Amino acid sequence: MRLITWMLAAVLLAGCSMGKPPTTTEPPKPQPVTDGSKLSSAEAEQTVKARATATVNAIKTKNLKGFAHPEKGIRFSPYARVDAAKDVVIAAADWDRDLFSEKRLYQWGTFDGSGEPINLGLTDYWQRFVYGHDFAAAPQVGYNAYLRGGSNTPNNAREAYPTAIFVDYHFPGFDPKVQGLDWQTLRLAFEQKDGQWYLVGIIHDQWTI
Repeated sequence: MRLITWMLAAVLLAGCSMGKPPTTTEPPKPQPVTDGSKLSSAEAEQTVKARATATVNAIKTKNLKGFAHPEKGIRFSPYARVDAAKDVVIAAADWDRDLFSEKRLYQWGTFDGSGEPINLGLTDYWQRFVYGHDFAAAPQVGYNAYLRGGSNTPNNAREAYPTAIFVDYHFPGFDPKVQGLDWQTLRLAFEQKDGQWYLVGIIHDQWTI
């Protein structure tokens, strides 16, 4: 009799256990990165490498539609120091048209050394302060790691873009006779919006007096 009672209890217990869904613990979902300053160089590369590669090629072909930050547009800095109050900003919507065919002159800042105003159309500025070299094929690329030679111009990029990921495309020099004084860096600043990293700043860095 005791054996039968024990068997019935075991069956009832098994039935109750089978009726309950199995208990599982799901791994925590990774949180989206919104502050690029907290990423190491390796983490920044993993996060934006594909986007940065597409962006630098878009700069090469002068077609930035869809790459500019939807709210902030793209700010252009002719030298390492970003002047948030005076640097030219071109809104995202403006890239929908062919800006390079327009005759408008912009005041981009002042030339290093002379202090003369940089009054150039977009095409001429692009050649002088954006894509004067094939940065898409630059020999050195840095993610949240500034690549630059000696310069007297302070680099305040992190102050200007506190949550950005920076990607530096760097040529250490071209003419051996000048011993690296002709180095050039194209520094791109990316900020995230709605899960996508957009270009918010183009900084041209070089040796300055």
